[in-house]
Amino acid sequence: MKLKQGYYGFLDMLLSFREIYMGERFKPYCTQLLDLMAKLEKEELKSINDIGDENNGYLDTIEKAIDITLKNNVIIEELFLKLIKNPALVLNDCNNNLSNINFLIFMWQKYFNIEISKNHKQLVEKVFHIDKKVNEKGLFKYLQSITDRFDICNDIISFHIKPDLEVEIKSIENIIIMPSLYACRNFTFWYNNSDFIFYIGLDSQQITPTDPSDMLLLKTSAFNDKTRLKILKLLTNKSMSANEIAQILKVNASTVSRHLKIFKDTNFVDIQAREGNSIYYYLDEVKVKQALEDINNFILGGIK
Repeated sequence: MKLKQGYYGFLDMLLSFREIYMGERFKPYCTQLLDLMAKLEKEELKSINDIGDENNGYLDTIEKAIDITLKNNVIIEELFLKLIKNPALVLNDCNNNLSNINFLIFMWQKYFNIEISKNHKQLVEKVFHIDKKVNEKGLFKYLQSITDRFDICNDIISFHIKPDLEVEIKSIENIIIMPSLYACRNFTFWYNNSDFIFYIGLDSQQITPTDPSDMLLLKTSAFNDKTRLKILKLLTNKSMSANEIAQILKVNASTVSRHLKIFKDTNFVDIQAREGNSIYYYLDEVKVKQALEDINNFILGGIK
């Protein structure tokens, strides 16, 4: 397993677009992402969402960018020249790929280059901090000290996402680990086959009894919305599809699907059945009760 460390601004920009595109799934937003959101013009936000629609919510784009980062040590200007000549290096096939690449370059120049330059000192310091902790503790013990978004048993990593993702450590070929200006959690990750990227929040610290963990924040956020509470209530009676829920609540099915993705992150719901193009979800009452107990224990349990 090879470890690539540093700060890769293009990958960080893509993460910010992923978080903006997914909206509620990544709240509460970090300071830098809130600042970016406040500056975005309406048409810029629309373009971010349109590109997300064409690229699996930016997951496909991040996957391809992982490959580029591992294979090349190029400066950002050289990377953009490559993308102008071949947009498919990071974007899925569509009619307006070149205009989408030009939009990414425009956004880099307008927002990201400036913000990254302002925070260059902190980013460099975080790179050295991560390297020090990895050398002291080992990669995965360091990560487990700042996040509870995965478990390790018998050299198998179980990531807390749906669908379930379990990976043998020995099967991982490459890992990119980098600080992130825009990561809204201590630890955010994605992968491309056997290659992974681990984004570490710029303000990430070791978990302490006074700090809510990544998973606790996710669980708390899952309850912090009127529509999501209604969805949970509906699912206590029977399994339902996103379309059925949308019809009852009089909202778009896509809105319901995004809320269900938050519930899948926290394991509040799971798939009971598939019928044609419809997926039926059921509520895992045990996981919901455990989440409420975890929140209660954090607030009222005292500091040990």
